[in-house]
Amino acid sequence: MDAIAPGLSSGLLALCAIGFSVAILFVYQLRFSPLAGVPGPRAAAVTRWYEFYWECIKQGRYTFKIEELHRRYEKQAKAVLESKGEREGSPPTVLDAVYTCPALGPEEKTLRRLTAEAATLIGAGTETTGNTLSVFTFHVLSNPHVLKKVTAELVDAAAKAGSKQEFLDNKTLVGLPYFQACIKEALRIGMGVSGRLPRVNPLEPTSYTTPTGKTYVFPPGTAISMSIRNMHFNEKIFDRPHCYMPERWLESSQQDLWRMEKAFVPFSAGSRVCLGLELAKMEINLLAGNLLHRFRLELFETTERDISVQHDFFAPFGPTDSKGVRMIVKE
Repeated sequence: MDAIAPGLSSGLLALCAIGFSVAILFVYQLRFSPLAGVPGPRAAAVTRWYEFYWECIKQGRYTFKIEELHRRYEKQAKAVLESKGEREGSPPTVLDAVYTCPALGPEEKTLRRLTAEAATLIGAGTETTGNTLSVFTFHVLSNPHVLKKVTAELVDAAAKAGSKQEFLDNKTLVGLPYFQACIKEALRIGMGVSGRLPRVNPLEPTSYTTPTGKTYVFPPGTAISMSIRNMHFNEKIFDRPHCYMPERWLESSQQDLWRMEKAFVPFSAGSRVCLGLELAKMEINLLAGNLLHRFRLELFETTERDISVQHDFFAPFGPTDSKGVRMIVKE
């Protein structure tokens, strides 16, 4: 009887174990995953190598492949959307409300439109605000003099509003100079979005004259961009731009303050300014102010690296191995 070498036997066992694990993963992704019922190619459902193939092997063709898939699976996806909420015991969702709303026309309920709205909600309405709050929380908690000063201002505001008031409203918080300076500094460092925001005039040339008097003329269709980060960290405008200094917004000269305000554009500026800036400001005010007012917080295993910008995915992202800003709630 032939004997199997120990090394070969171990190799076969390892290969079988890997094959079995892969098979289990495939079955889960195709049959039991929360996304199992989503229309689309099965290969994309079980592995990210599908995306790798179209992005790397096919050299950046995944976007166009997605367009093809949208056309192929549109009817199937529409059927899934229309069946939402029809199953017994299935609670209604936001998608149900949108898709069945009679006030919205068919053009507002297409897959492309709903996908764009979802991306906007997550990116512009959630990610940027959350990043600003992380920057604010880290810097305030890691600077004892800032924490002491802003906490005292919040306590004083609560006392003036009424000794029993636990929740500070937006009107009260907007009127607190040092707190607002802390928010403003977090918006400056957090920068909103890190990606470039190109502007294109398709009809006319665009001219720009530098402070030294030199004029540049850009032909129609030229994309002109100045990222928010370039402006917020300009050393000629902001002293020690990488330092969190709320006092810069309260103690600078009128001329310096004017220059800083001109370069301060966390929500962009002009005709393409962020539509939700007032809502975002209110969210940041209410959460940041009441968080500091109602709880005693302490940073937990968090360093400045955790809020540093390491990746530009339009919104700023930190290190991939970071767990973000973590805190201990003392009371």
